[in-house]
Amino acid sequence: MSRLCRPPSCVKGGGFCAFMSSVASGRENILDERKNYLLRIDPALWKELEAWAAAELRSVNGQIEFLLRESVERRKKGEGKKEK
Repeated sequence: MSRLCRPPSCVKGGGFCAFMSSVASGRENILDERKNYLLRIDPALWKELEAWAAAELRSVNGQIEFLLRESVERRKKGEGKKEK
């Protein structure tokens, strides 16, 4: 079942929001299965993440998830191991 997401900002522009593009690409189940997690973060770090996310056209949440996923992949490949 497809869900439409048309907040006011999407309706004004006449287009669909980012959620619709993810549904169209078959990611609807992934979005439904995401784990919610409260994160307390230093305000200075938040500002840095916010600027970085904006530069890469992501939300802060999307940027944090991207960075975590990238870090996990590096660790799986052994790049995250420190030499002693």
